[in-house]
Amino acid sequence: MRITARHHIDLGDEGARALGPTLLSAKAWDALRLDGPGGDPFTIPQDRVIRIERCLEDATVVRRAEEVASLARSLGVRRLFSLGVGCAWLEYNLKRVDPSLHLTCTDFAPGGIERLRSVFVECDETLRFDMLEDDFPQGPDMYLLHRIDTELDDRQWREVFSRMGRTGVRHLLFIPSGILGPRTWARERARAFVSWIRMRRLVFAGYLRTEARFRALWDGLYCVVWAGSLGGLRGFLLQPAES
Repeated sequence: MRITARHHIDLGDEGARALGPTLLSAKAWDALRLDGPGGDPFTIPQDRVIRIERCLEDATVVRRAEEVASLARSLGVRRLFSLGVGCAWLEYNLKRVDPSLHLTCTDFAPGGIERLRSVFVECDETLRFDMLEDDFPQGPDMYLLHRIDTELDDRQWREVFSRMGRTGVRHLLFIPSGILGPRTWARERARAFVSWIRMRRLVFAGYLRTEARFRALWDGLYCVVWAGSLGGLRGFLLQPAES
């Protein structure tokens, strides 16, 4: 079934007051990336040593990076353009696994990008890039979209895939945060109920989708040439539909 559902998260009363009703803005993400506590999964540590420790502490992310790097090598990818990297936990591990891979990290939140430049010195390029406004470059061998699926609505994603398709990039690796199913839907409903009982405000954090809805976003523009698990998340390797 093609279903898109709204997604909310609980950042506590202080977080809700600081960020407002929605997380989907550069200002909100910078507030979360730069001002959160050092152990917060959304925060980019200012200390480079602490950040490296954080990059290595999640075995699932480390394994995912190894599998993505292996897939990229099998396709002959030498220049990878990663969109919406956030804290760049995965991207650090990609460079650790394959230092020869030319990696460009991008995000639309300027503060987060500036901090990454100071602590992720292994990255070849770190750029501010807005998928909804900026032109996609033709130089990379692959675009990587890792866990940024919740950020855009269906219309916006359709436009992004259309614009990416015009660049001539042959490979696009799309790794959603998760696939909407009965369990995730039940968790969303339970979170909303608990917040209502406790009179806590949830923050709007984007959208969850079924696999059928994901596939509809790129239908006619890209085709799936491989789909499978990458470190516990389902990934889709896409190529232009005319290939």
